[in-house]
Amino acid sequence: FMIEFTGSPDSGKTTCINSVDDFLRRSGFRVMRPQEGAEAVREVPRDSPRYNIATGIYALDIIIKAMYDRNHDIVLLDRGLHDAHAWMLYWQYKNQLTEAERQMFQSFFAHSLHRSAIDTCFYFFCGVDEINRREREGIATDYQPAGQGSFTTPEAIQLLDTVFRASFGNFALDGTTVSLDTTKLSKSEMFNRVYAVVLGHMDR
Repeated sequence: FMIEFTGSPDSGKTTCINSVDDFLRRSGFRVMRPQEGAEAVREVPRDSPRYNIATGIYALDIIIKAMYDRNHDIVLLDRGLHDAHAWMLYWQYKNQLTEAERQMFQSFFAHSLHRSAIDTCFYFFCGVDEINRREREGIATDYQPAGQGSFTTPEAIQLLDTVFRASFGNFALDGTTVSLDTTKLSKSEMFNRVYAVVLGHMDR
């Protein structure tokens, strides 16, 4: 059973993965949690679509191999195919991909041969004003200590929110993709919503 977590920066995604990992392990599941592509792909500069193509292919390699791995019950992906799908639109906005190129790469990462392996995907969002407030005030949040986030400029935050929402819109009706807005959620509320979805999808 494969679960992907993706979405806009500093929305609580990694904190939630940590909790889900612990919850599932304590429930007796054998959980595989691969290294995130951003940590594994370190040679490629982040200033071109090659970076997100590389992290997407890294995730795809894990997904294909995990489909035939009988040593784990559950795989938790910290960004994967849906993440790469969203970033291709980002690079089109940045004029580093044409519309046709963006569509080609998105079609590859969203191909049913690949994406059908992902049983549940969570798109995490957080209000742009809330992210800006956290950055502006430099305060510790429910999700991570101040100074440890990946905050960028307000314009970049807005663009990333736009592209991830657009990406989610492509899959919103498929029954496996779920959006979660953490703007006003406490950690316990966020965790409980994710647990409920995961257990519900596993029961199907």
